[in-house]
Amino acid sequence: MARGREDGTLTVTEGDGEADVRIGMSEDIFQKLVAGEQNPMRAVMTGKIRVKGNMGAASKLQKILG
Repeated sequence: MARGREDGTLTVTEGDGEADVRIGMSEDIFQKLVAGEQNPMRAVMTGKIRVKGNMGAASKLQKILG
């Protein structure tokens, strides 16, 4: 579960509880993101990454992956 906070921090924990945002993608796309070979925004716009929930929390992940 990833939980964004007002101070800009992001906490990621494993579990089945409520999440602020859920992000789904293939392993191939994840590896490309981490390697810097895939633009995160373009992947969302083309449907390669699926986002459900708080888009603000999801955009904070771009700092980590991008």
